[in-house]
Amino acid sequence: MEKIIRKTLIYKSNVEYADYCINHVEVCAHGCTYPCYAMMLKKRCGVVKSYEEWTKPKIVGNCLELIEKEIPNISSVLISKGLYPESLIYDPLISKENEYGISVVSLSDDFRKKYEPNASPIDYRIKALKRLHDAGLKTWVSMEPYPTPNIIDQDINELLSEMSFVGRIVFGKWNYNSKSAGYSDHKNFYSTKIKEVIRFGHFNEIEVYIKNDTFNLLNSN
Repeated sequence: MEKIIRKTLIYKSNVEYADYCINHVEVCAHGCTYPCYAMMLKKRCGVVKSYEEWTKPKIVGNCLELIEKEIPNISSVLISKGLYPESLIYDPLISKENEYGISVVSLSDDFRKKYEPNASPIDYRIKALKRLHDAGLKTWVSMEPYPTPNIIDQDINELLSEMSFVGRIVFGKWNYNSKSAGYSDHKNFYSTKIKEVIRFGHFNEIEVYIKNDTFNLLNSN
């Protein structure tokens, strides 16, 4: 993998539930075909010019040096469509306050193959995260961008049940405007799903965070 050198690793986040972000890899190999905020931002900034260029990642060669300099003795919140290694459980140098998250919006591997072609299989992601949870580590799930029925018709409660072990659920609508996905009843759809996620979280004592632009669709009709 090609390496790049950076002057800093930590930067102000535009994600509403995180103040700062760290990316030790430039661009992303998962190859998601739905509108990806990160890819669109990098294209707008001129970092990449095409989808093909976006899917050829470069690793930050001086990552460890920057981490030691910029973020000593603090915990991290991580998210991935990949697999967390079991070694995280046993490494004494890793903070037990770290939070490990995965992005999952469907249990269908057909959906994964179409919209997240290079990401890890969904059941593998969940099993790897559950292993960390069972070892006492903090876990969470990002259910964003959650698809409308014209993209995939599914029962959200099946997905929620699979993720019932996590400590936090972040839920958000399909990027960026569900009308562009060709589903006219998107406001009512997301209003219903928001209520189901909140109800599930309350019943299972799981923290729930609804993205702002998604929460605005609650009872919007």
